[in-house]
Amino acid sequence: MRLSVGGALLTGLLMALVARPVLGWYRISPQAQADALGILFVMSVVLAVKPGNMMMVVGVLRSGGDTRFALLADTGPMWTIGVPLALLGSFVLRLPIYWVVLMVMSEEVVKFAISLWRVLSGRWVNKW
Repeated sequence: MRLSVGGALLTGLLMALVARPVLGWYRISPQAQADALGILFVMSVVLAVKPGNMMMVVGVLRSGGDTRFALLADTGPMWTIGVPLALLGSFVLRLPIYWVVLMVMSEEVVKFAISLWRVLSGRWVNKW
């Protein structure tokens, strides 16, 4: 897991560093370029926790037989945090797209905390 998160941190840093030059390859409006740059920066930050979530939920919890908790860890934060914040940010607050993406991705941080707690508790081990 350390290797996965460490690799994701390096990849996120690399993505943040090359975002502006890569966007220069495309002929898009300045507004589209600013929005895309914002989204790439948000995703480069979120990339630090996303692989950890995948490793814990899919790799550890599901393979250990704790499929019910894995289902709740995947869908719970999405429907209680991600979707409501997406609606709030886009339709109520009318924020720029990169802020809405950041709000939606905040579910990943919650999922990471919940999944890490479950993995460290050891209650996910299903002894047949």
